[in-house]
Amino acid sequence: MNPALTKTMRHIDSFIERICTFFYNLCGIGIFFMMAITCIDVGMRFFAQSPLGGSIELTELTMFLILFFGLGKIQLSESHIAVDLLTDKLSPRAGERVFMFVSLLTALLAVLMSRYLFLSFLDKMQSGEYTPALFLKLSVFIVFGLAGALVFTLAALRNIVTHIGKMKSLGISMFPSFLAAVLVAMLPLLLHDTEFSYDYAKVGFFSIALLITLILLRVSIAGAMCITGIVGLMIISLTPEQGLNVLLSMPASTMNYSYSVIPMFVLMGEFVLHAKIGEALFASCSLWLGHYPGGLAIAGLSGCAGFSAICGDSLATALTMTSVALPEMKRYRYNSAFSSACLAAGGTLGILIPPSVGFIFYAIVTEQSIGRLFLAGFLPGFTLLILFCIMTGIIAIRHPELAPRGNPVPLKEKIRSLYQLIPMLGLIVFMLGGMFGGIFSPTEAGAVGAGGTFLYALCRRSLSWKAFISSLFHSADICVKCTFILLGVSILGAFLATTQLPFMLADMVTEMHANRYVVLACIVLMYIGLGCLFNVVPMILLTLPAIFPTVQACGFDPIWFGVITVLLMEMGQITPPVGIIVFAISGMEGAAPMNLIFRHVMPYILCILICVVIVTIFPEIVLYLPEKLM
Repeated sequence: MNPALTKTMRHIDSFIERICTFFYNLCGIGIFFMMAITCIDVGMRFFAQSPLGGSIELTELTMFLILFFGLGKIQLSESHIAVDLLTDKLSPRAGERVFMFVSLLTALLAVLMSRYLFLSFLDKMQSGEYTPALFLKLSVFIVFGLAGALVFTLAALRNIVTHIGKMKSLGISMFPSFLAAVLVAMLPLLLHDTEFSYDYAKVGFFSIALLITLILLRVSIAGAMCITGIVGLMIISLTPEQGLNVLLSMPASTMNYSYSVIPMFVLMGEFVLHAKIGEALFASCSLWLGHYPGGLAIAGLSGCAGFSAICGDSLATALTMTSVALPEMKRYRYNSAFSSACLAAGGTLGILIPPSVGFIFYAIVTEQSIGRLFLAGFLPGFTLLILFCIMTGIIAIRHPELAPRGNPVPLKEKIRSLYQLIPMLGLIVFMLGGMFGGIFSPTEAGAVGAGGTFLYALCRRSLSWKAFISSLFHSADICVKCTFILLGVSILGAFLATTQLPFMLADMVTEMHANRYVVLACIVLMYIGLGCLFNVVPMILLTLPAIFPTVQACGFDPIWFGVITVLLMEMGQITPPVGIIVFAISGMEGAAPMNLIFRHVMPYILCILICVVIVTIFPEIVLYLPEKLM
């Protein structure tokens, strides 16, 4: 290549990277702004009985900007949430072709998003639409979102160009990828206004097959849902353009206040980690329980449960408690694989004991009360904790070499250790008391908890500037990825609602007159199978729109089914071969290899299944608190 051309390409590449980083940095600032604005609003309501006007509106607009500002950086680093189930087993040449196909489809989606944000901008400019509370021009925010979408497009094109530069045989490798991407793009034109397009059931099942194919080819979960929803709507609409117009509603799809709880709970977990609350929790539990069979492992599980009550994320719970507990367990000659498996299982409690990101996702998709779901998770969460502890004790008694007993500790020292738990207990009382006392809503709880933990970490001087910035960026990263998936869910949901496919399936189940527990067993088996193959949060978001009408048709309580769903989500996070918590723990210092952790985690998977059976036989365990307190 010409040296001058090479130099120009480097400058372009550097410019794209800088602009993606700049927009991504704005995402971190946006996360902190969302936390601050919610805390100020809650504080003004409580102390001055005068809420901060427009705080919800500002949060929604910030969520919209964070999504589109962050997509470029995530695309540049190719870190979208995707499934590696099939692509890892392909030959290098086949992998090149699949990667190029995925990159071309992603670039096409980015171009479509940019186009329709531009059209939305023109529409808002002409109508002169303002936000209802603060009277801000919507067109201004949409044009900023458009800028982010254009950066996303640049990043996607840059990935294509970079990949082409690495290819050894450009013509041979490029043609099949290009042909496959064109075929997907042409599907609406080929199938529109045909006999096939008027059979909504066939179009629905065809689109589900397309969705699964795209996911297996490692198109991002969000991208696959967006593409499938758009293609399906273009096929069944009066004109393909009418089907594409679903993207005009995209700004409204992402400006959903309830989505803000996701980054806020993650941010709170980050601040909790830096405030050293997890270390104090495990230290106290180990003093009280360490001399029993499997005592340190039970202390680790108890620590996970306590940490779960102030952090809504399983992975954050598992990694925090593993970093604290695993070295101590190794010091007492605990088997590394057993210890790692126990902490992996304990980490799953992070999405069952409230606050819980799992319940939040479920509530958003099924339009249920977050507060009722949080209450419903308490008793099943502690039931599962007890099952985990009993299983750990049985294993330790049968195999004492895996978990040697510790030395007894004087009662005075045990009681003294409880003082270390005051910050954690204070945070739990502050959050849950505020939620159920009506001081702030469950949607605001994450931001208020994050703000409280931030102030505590500052007072302890345990939050460095580097850790603070890292916390913001990690929260922004999760926010962008999850909101992109939720955008995909809304587009795919619009298509499924048009085809009536979920309701057809629900009617089929009702007409079969099958026992509803047989239907539930089939759903549970399906989730167990899918949990072995897919990352669980996208899996639940993908399947709930289709399954939930069937659940309602069978007469199951939606709050009760939410707990069942979250229990199955927990199982998927430690189930081989795609157990994300096991993957993460196996990469930590001192942890056992992945295959050994999976072997020792099996008894805990059995505990989750037993818990599913228990709450099915005794649904009162789930419904008692929501019915009594709300």
